[in-house]
Amino acid sequence: MRHSFADSAMVHKHRKCPACNNEMIHATGNVWNIRYHLEELQKAIADVEKREEAKGE
Repeated sequence: MRHSFADSAMVHKHRKCPACNNEMIHATGNVWNIRYHLEELQKAIADVEKREEAKGE
């Protein structure tokens, strides 16, 4: 599941991100907030991928 920059920037209402449970940033939110959100999301995805790899072995 990938969140593109455009997807995050286009959110009109505050929505909870299903992966990290942080509020998605408003379309009017600044770029720093969006970048921070994406970094946290990428960390969460990496953690899930590591767990899935561990299960597979």
